[in-house]
Amino acid sequence: MNIAIFTDTFYPNINGVTITLLNFIRHFAEKGHKIKLYAPNYGGEELQDLHENISVERHTSISLIGYPEFRLALPVQQKVNESIKRFNPDIIHIHTPWTLGAAGVRFARRNKIPLIGTYHTYLPDFLICIFPNIKIDQSDKNNISKKIVWKISNHLYDQCNLVIVPSKTMKEDIIKNGLKAEVIFLSNGLELDNFPAKEQYTDKVNLLYVGRMSFEKSIDVIIKSVGIVGREFPDINLNLVGEGPASKSLKLLTKELGLEKNINFYGYVEHDKLSSIYKNNDIFITASTIETQGISILEAMASGLPVIGADKLAIPDCVKNNLNGFTTRPFDAEEMAQKIKILYQDSKLRENFGRMSAQLAKEHDIKNTIEKLESLYFEYKNINGSNTRHFYKEIANAC
Repeated sequence: MNIAIFTDTFYPNINGVTITLLNFIRHFAEKGHKIKLYAPNYGGEELQDLHENISVERHTSISLIGYPEFRLALPVQQKVNESIKRFNPDIIHIHTPWTLGAAGVRFARRNKIPLIGTYHTYLPDFLICIFPNIKIDQSDKNNISKKIVWKISNHLYDQCNLVIVPSKTMKEDIIKNGLKAEVIFLSNGLELDNFPAKEQYTDKVNLLYVGRMSFEKSIDVIIKSVGIVGREFPDINLNLVGEGPASKSLKLLTKELGLEKNINFYGYVEHDKLSSIYKNNDIFITASTIETQGISILEAMASGLPVIGADKLAIPDCVKNNLNGFTTRPFDAEEMAQKIKILYQDSKLRENFGRMSAQLAKEHDIKNTIEKLESLYFEYKNINGSNTRHFYKEIANAC
């Protein structure tokens, strides 16, 4: 099968979408499928270890002021059309809704090729990444900016024959916000073999965050919670792994709160080195309110860490309160500090939560994801790309 994938983010920009795509294309290539991936040009070297069945076509892109990690591709539609006609795809799969994703949609619709879309990013809050001064109150149903973003994204994804979301909560959310296309839940999956669970639990307590250092991740809430805990436990330690546009402001906040000895900024770490980092820490923590699944959360769970996270969107799908960790009210540093204190003082509870995390992570084995996605590709490859949502409703629900 020939599978064309369109994405507005890819290597060397490492994030959840990139990791998911690398896992997907490698597995499908090993199964004998041919993959052509359309992505922005970042001006760096290509990956050297891609399978012979994988080819990557780069398109000129520009970086956005305030968020240089995100690049907006400038695809020439004629170039895309000629390239994809030569490739002759059986399926087109878009993973982002920006310029390259839109180019994939246009070609699929005009040529009646089956189109699948995955909804990775909670788009209303993505505006905060790019334009930090834009205020989007998630509790405000009448927020004009939020309504505009939903309308635009729904217009694009409604042209898909099928939309995949990586969490059950996101399926409910996008339907509630007006998406008419068929929607199914399918985990992005995790390479469990790359993240073996820790075997030894000790009395030491190191908090860990891994991910993009961007404004929408609300890492400032974590730092403030550490400051609160530090009043009672001055040896509290937080390790922050990742880079992004909020790095500078987070370091300033750390200095303002006098937490330079408690908080370590490690910057970017190669993904294949993260396993040892997870295993050398004791509690994973995130205050993000925009996760559609959270790859780093799954990695931490597979590694045997208890998790503290905000009770918002897909986080509660992974973090089961009082089972493998705690969920807290969004943006509430005081409550997060309380949960940190509980785990900080109870090594047995940390171990129980951590072992349960490792068990729950097994539900996201990427082998199962690939098998289900391949089945969907075969189901859809023989249709003509027209509106077939109702015909395939039973298939979508079964997945």
